Amino acid sequence: MLVKTFGSPSCPEEIAPMSSLASAQSAQRDLERQIERQIKVIRQKNEEIEALRAELRGARVLHGPLVEGEWRWEGGRLFFRTRELALTPKESLIVETLLRRAGHIVPYWPLIESLYPHDNEPEGAKRVVHTLVSRIRDKGPFPIRTFWGRGLLWERGPSAQIRRQET
Repeated sequence: MLVKTFGSPSCPEEIAPMSSLASAQSAQRDLERQIERQIKVIRQKNEEIEALRAELRGARVLHGPLVEGEWRWEGGRLFFRTRELALTPKESLIVETLLRRAGHIVPYWPLIESLYPHDNEPEGAKRVVHTLVSRIRDKGPFPIRTFWGRGLLWERGPSAQIRRQET
């Protein structure tokens, strides 16, 4: 059954049957609800990202040395036990970010953002992070674990030191 719409008698316009029109409208409402849910999830994720960025920015203004096990970060310098480890400025940014969030997986974006604060993410930025972490590991028994696709973790506790020295 086709329904005629308002048109001239010589050229009436025809539309689909009413039942398929109602199902199309229902499907459209379902899609709109699904989109609203996705927007809500995206907003929540953005709030989490902003909270983490604020936490990382705030971490830079903490006073006093940062101590994690036998590691000490003080005045932009890293010490393992009593020995100072020489790091490049970019390596220092990565180590500081990981130390500030020790025991938690740090996604790649805050590391990339700390390396390139005024630029958009450059091509191959994640590879740069991996290269820098590899160079950092060559300098000492750093307890840094890689979780591919998720981020990096500065392990806590003495077992992290033993595990790093064995590998």
